Amino acid sequence: MTAGSQLRQARLNKGVSLKDASSKTKIQEKFLEALESDNFSVLPNIVYLKGFIRKYSEFLGLDPDKMLSLLDDKTETRQKQEIIIEDKKLPPVNTEKYFRKILIAVTGFFVAIGLVMLLVSFIGKGISSIKKQRPRPQAAARPKPLKKQQKKAVKQEAVVAKKPQPVVKEALSLDLYIAAKKSCYVSVKADQRLLFEGFLLVGASEQWKAKNMFELGISDGSAVEVMVNGKKIGQASKGVRNDLIITKDGIRHR
Repeated sequence: MTAGSQLRQARLNKGVSLKDASSKTKIQEKFLEALESDNFSVLPNIVYLKGFIRKYSEFLGLDPDKMLSLLDDKTETRQKQEIIIEDKKLPPVNTEKYFRKILIAVTGFFVAIGLVMLLVSFIGKGISSIKKQRPRPQAAARPKPLKKQQKKAVKQEAVVAKKPQPVVKEALSLDLYIAAKKSCYVSVKADQRLLFEGFLLVGASEQWKAKNMFELGISDGSAVEVMVNGKKIGQASKGVRNDLIITKDGIRHR
């Protein structure tokens, strides 16, 4: 039996409709129907195909690795086709035009620096000439400060010196921002409540808030950019799954 026929038979044995399966797995009904029909051409790309097969197999109680092994030949062929198509889309690089633009930009930069230096030199000479022509004022006799004024000034300085500096309050909540550089599977829990679970497409971004804690799971840590309260955190190696727990005290791996 093919992978699709095994998925379909398992769903029928479980007594679940496509609509209910779609609701439980968060996979669109048309994609589930395509999987059961072995019609993989309607799926976005190979990453989605493998992710959907794994999640649907787990839902139906099948072995995900065994189901994926049935797809090796088909997925390998499709992956090669996708690489060929992407290579064809890449436009040829006009190196001559590129270097000409760089040369113009560098020349303009040095010309601008020269003009600025010339202007600064001209202004400096003008200021020096004005200083030489201006007569120096005679030093006026300074009156002696009164003792009362001195004491008052000393008291004011003491008050200013003793005034405490404001304490920076710690963040009241956690802000999580995720931007996908490549399509990948992401799950997000805030304070033990599931907010998102599914594929984040390339170029997409999401933002969530939590009071105390985030639990974050990413199928490929290098595929996303993650920021907590506006600060970017380091990313994992390519192809490595990244599971993080984020609190106000810091970030740790699960």
